[in-house]
Amino acid sequence: RTLLDNLEEVQLLASHGRERQFRIVEQMLQQLEQNAETQELWGVLETEADRAVNKQTKDILKELADICRIKRTELEFDEEFMPDPDIQTLYCNLGCFQICMKVLNLLESVEEDENGEIDEAGLNTKENCRLCNELLYWFFLGNAKNQEEGYDELAFFIDALDADINSHIVLPALFKGNEGLMKRIPHTHLTDLVDKIVKVGKTHHYLMLFSSICYVGEKNIVENQFEIVKILTSPGR
Repeated sequence: RTLLDNLEEVQLLASHGRERQFRIVEQMLQQLEQNAETQELWGVLETEADRAVNKQTKDILKELADICRIKRTELEFDEEFMPDPDIQTLYCNLGCFQICMKVLNLLESVEEDENGEIDEAGLNTKENCRLCNELLYWFFLGNAKNQEEGYDELAFFIDALDADINSHIVLPALFKGNEGLMKRIPHTHLTDLVDKIVKVGKTHHYLMLFSSICYVGEKNIVENQFEIVKILTSPGR
């Protein structure tokens, strides 16, 4: 009877812990959304108050990413952490992805001057976008439901490969272990990326999508592998 009582107490504490975590995460996401929606007011970083909101935004993005990952229990080469599936589900239920897209879409406000330079406010916006992509990496990784949600914005992440906001880390997480999504990807995206390699230059960022859709575990996605080889070896490229 004592053992059963102890088990019930542990379960109750775990439940209370999750409930408290839910409330904290919900508050952080609400604040992040508010900050994203009011960025035009504080994003210029003209006052101490502006900088305080900016710091709060960064801290929230870092904390949300940290909450979404846990230490690996099994050794995996070069991977110290793994996503927490319960937190991934919690984030999904609280609309995390839609809020993150509000942050990422602030990239549209970043402009270069006549010398191709970006001012402090623009560089800061890009840094916030990088932190957001770090969060999305853990949000997507190995979670089919979250990946499905992110797949609808695949074109955004591909287009942003040149924006220096680390969109290249999102692509592997978006497809990791998801054979269905790998087989659905339009091959036009592959052609566009090869065109970028030819016109812009060779960078591993452009190859991230290729390497992300070729296999699941030890199973090859043959149709994608053939298409990639065909595009890369096409005459005239």
